[in-house]
Order: sequence, then C-alpha cells, then structure tokens
Amino acid sequence: MKITQAPNRSLWLDYDDEADVFYVHFEDHPASTHSEMTDEGILLGYRDETLVGLTILDASQREDNEIMR
Repeated sequence: MKITQAPNRSLWLDYDDEADVFYVHFEDHPASTHSEMTDEGILLGYRDETLVGLTILDASQREDNEIMR
C-alpha cells in the first residue's frame, strides 16, 4: 500500500470495539470527497488528492505488520 500526500500534523485515533473498526484521522473533522478500499480491507479517505483518514476493518484480527505491507 502506498500512501501519498498525507498531511504532516496531529493524528486522531478512534476504535469502535463493537464494530471492530479502527479510525485514523489526519484532521480533527475530516471530510472526504471520495474513498478507496485496499486489498487489505483498509478504506482510504481522500479530499481531492489529500489523504484525510484511514478506516481499518476487522482491526483486532490483524497481525502487527499486516497493515503496513
């Protein structure tokens, strides 16, 4: 997975244990205009060409290095 143009700022992290979804936001209130699902089950949220967040599905079922392949 290649991530391009991710902002160099703070991160906001949220985990929903009921849904087993981990959210990573590069802005306090990200507003994406489109998204892309990777083969690894990670949803990339973009506003135009800027990555504003990640949604990692089935987060607790993943191995430590699986996300960064």
